[in-house]
Amino acid sequence: MWDLREAAEVLEAELIRPKPPFGVKGACADSRRIQPGQIFVALPGQKHDGHDFLAEAFQRGAVGALVSRDPGIGHNLILVPEVKKALWDLARWRRESLDFIAVGITGSFGKTTAKELLAAALSTAYRTFCAPESYNTEIGVPLSLLCVPSNTEIGVFELAESDPEELRRLCELLQPWAGMITAVGPAHLALLGTVEKAAETVWALAEALPEEGVLALSWDFHELRARVERCDGFCLRFGKTEEADFFPKAIRDDDPQGIRFVAETPAGEVPVKLRLLGAHRAVLACGAMALAWGLGIPGKRAAMAMAEVPALPHRLELKSAPFGWILDDSFNANPVSVQAA
Repeated sequence: MWDLREAAEVLEAELIRPKPPFGVKGACADSRRIQPGQIFVALPGQKHDGHDFLAEAFQRGAVGALVSRDPGIGHNLILVPEVKKALWDLARWRRESLDFIAVGITGSFGKTTAKELLAAALSTAYRTFCAPESYNTEIGVPLSLLCVPSNTEIGVFELAESDPEELRRLCELLQPWAGMITAVGPAHLALLGTVEKAAETVWALAEALPEEGVLALSWDFHELRARVERCDGFCLRFGKTEEADFFPKAIRDDDPQGIRFVAETPAGEVPVKLRLLGAHRAVLACGAMALAWGLGIPGKRAAMAMAEVPALPHRLELKSAPFGWILDDSFNANPVSVQAA
């Protein structure tokens, strides 16, 4: 929890209509989803302006708002010249105020699944914060940082890879100590141009890690393997190939309740059962096990925790219907993800 009054001082901003309580539990930019105790970030958009939804935000329990103008609604308004810049300044202040290990996950696909699996494994030994949903952009990451509890030991964050400069900025903000690169492939090529450019973009995460840091790297893509000599930290390889440090075998994906496989690890074989569908999820689970192992979590403990991760919304989510079943994979799509589905 952090204090609105201190935040206003950090931003050198006026706190309009101050009123207790001043403690903040997090931040949200969507008035429909704000939770009691959070600050509402009134971002301007192409179609809507967050300032128009202040009343709804306060009705839902917001303790204050970050605004660039005072519409005369609510209390504890931190008045700043530019809301997005202030959001980043607050997130940077919070990151520097908190002493936790930040873990960044990026890649052309598989980021959210890997994030949820890794956070489950890490939570067996650490007070772990897992960034919500796919909050991986220049808005989502600072919002996530403002939600990190003060007693957090490890935080797991997803980082967008559609723009190389954006990823570098996100890494600078997050200050990751460990990271995972899940894959490179034909996603966001309208922005990046080629798979080679995508590989160079996601490699910004590896370059952001300190020398004593840990990287879990997908070994299934030659564009990533070619860069491994540029990794200064401890690199753990995962993938389908037996050349990797962590790889799945004996995969069974014929059960609608989830997949089963055996993970080959440096410490031996580990049986794994997931509540997730899709044989390709076994590779992501091996990536989560690899990074968890690099952070001190034994493979069997990681496997037990990952077994409790539920199906993710709109990502190979099996839903019952009057006529049978629907396999919902509507969240996003690229050629590799569609083929895997």
